[in-house]
Amino acid sequence: MIAYWIILLAIAVGVVFIAEKMKQPYPTFLVVMGLIIGLTPVPGLGEIKSYVVNDAVFQTTVIFIFYRPC
Repeated sequence: MIAYWIILLAIAVGVVFIAEKMKQPYPTFLVVMGLIIGLTPVPGLGEIKSYVVNDAVFQTTVIFIFYRPC
């Protein structure tokens, strides 16, 4: 499973590199690539998706970031 994380990290670094070469904001490219990866049925990503969604640390982090009072 760690190999999939490394592959996703490499994809993210590549997308940021391409965005910087095109002088465009990289968050936009990362969102588009994330949508493409999320909608594409990749065999190994199903395991990662289920792990991330069911992980208590991930859920706590999301709650802390998005639901904290300002």
